[in-house]
Formats: sequence, C-alpha cells, structure tokens
Amino acid sequence: MKTALIIILSLCTLTVCTGCNKQDPFENGENPFLYNGEASTSGVTGATTLAVRTDEEDLIGGTSFDRTISIRFNEGGQATVSEDANNIVKVNGNRVTADNTSTSEKVRYELSGSTSNGCFKLYSKNKQAIILNDVSITNPVGAAINNQGKKRCFVVVNGNNSLSDGTSYTETPATEDEKAAFFSEGQLIFSGSGSLSVSARASNHEAIESEGKIEITGGSVCAWSTGNDGLDANGNLYIEGGVVYAIGSGGAELAVDANSEGGCRLYLNGGVLFAIGGLENGAVLSQACYQASSWNKNSWYSLTLGSDTYCFKTPSGGSNGLVVSGASEPAVLSGVTPSGGSSVFNEMGILGGSASGGSAVSLSSYSGGAGMGGGRGPGGW
Repeated sequence: MKTALIIILSLCTLTVCTGCNKQDPFENGENPFLYNGEASTSGVTGATTLAVRTDEEDLIGGTSFDRTISIRFNEGGQATVSEDANNIVKVNGNRVTADNTSTSEKVRYELSGSTSNGCFKLYSKNKQAIILNDVSITNPVGAAINNQGKKRCFVVVNGNNSLSDGTSYTETPATEDEKAAFFSEGQLIFSGSGSLSVSARASNHEAIESEGKIEITGGSVCAWSTGNDGLDANGNLYIEGGVVYAIGSGGAELAVDANSEGGCRLYLNGGVLFAIGGLENGAVLSQACYQASSWNKNSWYSLTLGSDTYCFKTPSGGSNGLVVSGASEPAVLSGVTPSGGSSVFNEMGILGGSASGGSAVSLSSYSGGAGMGGGRGPGGW
C-alpha cells in the first residue's frame, strides 16, 4: 500500500506542479519528487505518519553549515551578535540585518531574546537556517522576520517563540517585497519540537508567506492574520507533521492558502490541524479533514485524538468555518475549560493538557476550499 501511495502521490504532484509560475521546482536541476522516508511528527501524538514527497535538499540534517551566528535581542538595549567572523551582521538597536551575499557559506542564525521594536532581515545567495530559541520579536513598522534570500531557509523551532508585525509597513524598499509578519522570498521548511506564534496585524498582509513553497514537518506553528491569509505559499504547501493552528481574516482570505492559480497545491499528509477558515481549493488531503460550519469567538475548543487533547482559543473575529484534521476523526468540544499542559501560541493554545465541560461540535467530511466556498461559506464572527 505504501508503494502504491507513493506512486499515486508522485504522479498527482507532478501533474499539478509543472504549472507553478513561481519557484519552479525543476530549476537548477532539482527534483522535488524523490521519496526517501517518512514524514516526522516530531513527538506529536495523534498525527498520521505517511510516506510523503521528500526532497533530500529539504532535510536540514543532510545540510552542512559552515558556521552558526548567535543573535540575542535585548529589550531596552541593543541586540548582541557573536561568532560573526565575516562581519556580515549589522545592528541598529534591535533592528538586525545579515548580508551573506558576498560569501559562499551556509550559515545558521540563532535568534533569542526579546524586543518590541526590532526585526531580523536576511540577504543571502546560499541555503541557510534560522533557529528560533525562545525569541520574541515585534516590528511596529514591518515584518518581524524578512528573508530576502531565494534559497531554501530552514526554520527550527525551539522553546516558545513569538513574531508580530505592525499595523502598517513604512520601511519597505521599493525594490523588495514584504508581505507578511514572517516573509520569505525563498522556501520555508519548518521543523523542531517547540512552538511558534506569528501574528499579522497590517491590512492585506499574511502571517507567514513564502514566494516559494512552505513545508511543515514538526513543531507547533500558529499563523494568524487579521487582514489576509494565515499561511500562504506561492508554491506548494506541505503539512506533514507537527501541530498547525491557522487563522484567516475572513471573506476570501483563507486559513491555509497555496498557489492554486499557478497550478500548485496544498498537500495535507499528517500532523494535527485546527484551521479557522477554509483550505486552498484543490487541496490533496491524504489525511482526512472535517468541518464545522460555524464557531464561537473568544472561546476555548478542545480537539481530542485518542488519549491526547489539544486546546485552542478562538479569536474575536476571523475567517469562515472551522476545519480540523488528525490521524483519525477527532472529537471536538466548544466552550471547554482547559487545564494542565503547556501554554503556547501567546496563550491561545495548550498542548498536553486536559479539558472539562463544553459542548460537542458536529463535524462533517471536508474536501477543500469548495466545501466552504474558498473561505466564503457560513462562518463565525
């Protein structure tokens, strides 16, 4: 069965992806349709593990990095930098820019500390990694992290991390894009065992956006936009493991968006998903999804898979409908009281805890954006 699944998924992926108009998967002779393993759920129970599309170039363990540069943000002071032998990092308060366009080194950037008025901006012609180690960054005038490099960017999530933009972007150069609180010109590949919460407050800006593909193989990732999509890839978008909480702003804006207009797709192969808003039309759902036509604002929901319970607090507004997914059909309750566990997503999620009280939520099978009108069906406000 696994062999058959591999062949079917590979053929489907090949059919839909050759029309992508950005980040051509075959450029530079790369072949993204190699299968060499199984998706990691990184310790997340209740998540499916399937044979999935894996390009060896997407595996951080198979990449040799030349150095690690540590950057610590300092609320009320100035960010500090260590191990920067080539002096590629410039610091202005807590506004940090790394320019690795003049070397051939593959660099890991470890970010830690906290700032309410800072950002991390990256220029590079090489593959790189951003290691998030209990970092909190708010940028009142733009993206919290802005990667202008077009190569793969690994994002490793350790501890609890928070990224937020401002209500307007006032420092974006005319020759650059900056479309999200976490924006990347290159592919983004998420892994790790920690949590990341990304909040976009600016109009028409996503929480997380890549001009190429996005892949989530582990960690717990929350992407919430009050003015656009939660997760947005201009190539394919793969959810293969971890816990994903995505919130779109409403109307046509989705919780999880891939570039279907360009012939690309969302592939849901594993993990735990709690999405306020529809998923991209034409999504390939190897793991079953379920929907509720409405949801209650400012309310705690629990999602239970076997003996494991995940709790999510809904926002005061957002996109239409509720979509959930796990290894089996989950039991979902609304209006619960969570207890225990680990608080994540800026206190909008609890992992590993329990829930009491609440009312059962009626679920039906969900096949993609069409089931909610691409995020334009009945919803909760």
